Amino acid sequence: MNKNKLNDIEKILGYSFTDKSLLTTALTHSSYANEQTPKVHHNQRLEFLGDAVLELIISEHIYKKNPGMHEGELTKLRAALVCEDTLYKVASDLCLNEYILLGVGESQRDVRMSIMADCFESIVAAIFLDGGFKAAKNFIARNLERIFEYGSASSQKINYKTELQEKYAKTHSVVYTITDVEGPEH
Repeated sequence: MNKNKLNDIEKILGYSFTDKSLLTTALTHSSYANEQTPKVHHNQRLEFLGDAVLELIISEHIYKKNPGMHEGELTKLRAALVCEDTLYKVASDLCLNEYILLGVGESQRDVRMSIMADCFESIVAAIFLDGGFKAAKNFIARNLERIFEYGSASSQKINYKTELQEKYAKTHSVVYTITDVEGPEH
C-alpha cells in the first residue's frame, strides 16, 4: 500500500502509526496475502486480538455507565455492540472498503460484511500493539457513538430461542438430559 493511502486512512482513523506495517497488515485480507509472492502477513491474527481488546473496552464502558444492569443484561448489550452487523456499519462509515487489500475473487466495492467487521477488529489490535491500551481506547471512544447507534439497532432483533428459554426458566425448572457424549474427556 502506498504512503499516500496509508496517510489517508490514518486521518480517517484519527491515529498515526509508528509502525506502518501494523496498519498494512490490519488492512490485508487473507485472499490478498495468499496471492502474493513473497508471502505477506494477513489480518487474521490481529482480528483475534482486536476482538478481545474491543470486548474489554466496551465491557468496561457499559459496566461503568450502567451500574444497575445485571451481568446477563450487560452480556446481551455487549454482544449487540460488538456483533458483526454493528462493526460492519462502523467500518463502512470509516470507508474501510476503500483501503482493504483483497484478492482477485473479492469485490472492492461490495466487501462482505464479515471482512469489514474483521478489518475493524484488526485495526483495533494494530492500534493497541502500536500505541497501547490507551490509544486503542481513544480510538474506540471516537467511534463510540456509532457503535451504540448501530448496536442499539442490532439489540432490537429478537433471538426467539433465547426468549423462549428465559420465559420457560422463570416458570419451570429446566432439566437438561445428556443423550450422547462424544470426544475426549476433559
